Amino acid sequence: MAGPDLITALHWLFITGRSESSVVKSPAWWGSETTSDGSLRILQVAATIAAADGGPATSVRSLNRAFHRLGHQALVMTTADHGVDRMKKPDYVNGTYALASSQVPGAPYKLSIDMFFRLQKAVRSADVVIADGLYLPSVLMACFWSSIFRKPFFLQPHGTLDAYDRRKNANLKRAFDWIIAGWLFRMSEGIFVTSAAERLDALPQRFRSKVRVVPLGADLSRESQTALPASYLAVPRSRRFVFLGRLARKKNPRLLLQAWQESGVGTSGHLLFVGPDGAHTALELQELAEELGIDRSVTVMGPVDEQGVASVLRASGVFVLLTDRENFGIALVEAMIADCAVLATRGVAAAEFVEQCKGGILLEAPDLQASANALKELSDSEDEVVAMGMRAGQFARDHLTWEESAKRYLEVFRGGRTNAS
Repeated sequence: MAGPDLITALHWLFITGRSESSVVKSPAWWGSETTSDGSLRILQVAATIAAADGGPATSVRSLNRAFHRLGHQALVMTTADHGVDRMKKPDYVNGTYALASSQVPGAPYKLSIDMFFRLQKAVRSADVVIADGLYLPSVLMACFWSSIFRKPFFLQPHGTLDAYDRRKNANLKRAFDWIIAGWLFRMSEGIFVTSAAERLDALPQRFRSKVRVVPLGADLSRESQTALPASYLAVPRSRRFVFLGRLARKKNPRLLLQAWQESGVGTSGHLLFVGPDGAHTALELQELAEELGIDRSVTVMGPVDEQGVASVLRASGVFVLLTDRENFGIALVEAMIADCAVLATRGVAAAEFVEQCKGGILLEAPDLQASANALKELSDSEDEVVAMGMRAGQFARDHLTWEESAKRYLEVFRGGRTNAS
């Protein structure tokens, strides 16, 4: 681990040992040579911003846009990944101001030596640095250069401190915790979590005072028309149930199909699955629906792009997520903004907002009979489903936009203390 003497020596090498004129701002990297009074240059470091990476990448992109809308300069340092090519200089990628660096071919965890050297310049000219993830080279690089240039450094672990998430590559993560994690936590001025329900199993007690609770947001303003199945649109909106997300094992899409059959709701409603393959595939779910005899009331249509999400949700009445664990649940908040009622488990961290606004039904855990009963209750209560959706939508538009999330990040960056866990 890097001790104080090493940090001091490196700081002299890169800063004190150079002439003052050599330590300059790099305005070309931020898109403007001037900033308004009180604005910040915010450096976001993320291993990927590709849509295929799901929620964490969505939050990085969306916060970047929100920081810009609020009058700040924000740059995402990332790697070329899943359709995002290496960039010679920062530019806009689908509305996100970013600089993508090449990965080392064949190396794990999106390792990028290219990013390491570019980060030296970017961190030096930034006012604040926030790194997304934990067990990634990009996080270590960002923390290293932040310590060298003595810039405020913040962590957004995105649920990686949760024991549930840590079951994957558990031995490697334990080794990382023992060798490196303590240094990262110590160097961080703040550690962001998305809700009071987010688990912090891997965070030592002595660092808990650094935790800052800042909910993520959602935005459906970027919309494109998406063709939806005629059978889905043929039933009243209040009886259109949608699963939106990766077909991951933890989200229990097979259980949802079994509960749909058990509930008998398919006689008057329709269930739509939207999302890329994961541990389960679209073909597998469609075949299961046929085996269960519910294929006429179930459609598995595959993934849609970021703009298509709004079209899907605005056409739906009830959003369903029977997951084991969800570190936040951006799709759930997007559904709330679209005036959908919600059926979810308390394993979704964002479920607390559904409870606050009485925007749906929450189950303690994924359970076949409980899920079937809830589906039946919602199908039989058309007026209440509409009322739930209206309450959820109003709450989300008031409290869960990306602008509101960005404002709370800025409060912490400027030394404010949001509600700490």
